[in-house]
Amino acid sequence: VDVMIKDHFFQAVTISVKVNNNEWNLTSVYGSPSPGTREQLWSYLKDKSDQGDKPW
Repeated sequence: VDVMIKDHFFQAVTISVKVNNNEWNLTSVYGSPSPGTREQLWSYLKDKSDQGDKPW
């Protein structure tokens, strides 16, 4: 198993995971209870979804 951090944000981290010949991206998030802060998280996630070079 190979894991590499691709990007990070104060509410999330995105990593690339490779097992054998299978590779995908994984984003782990912390959803803030503050609506304004959550908006920043949604923007980050939208950015990540537009960079779909691998399954996510």
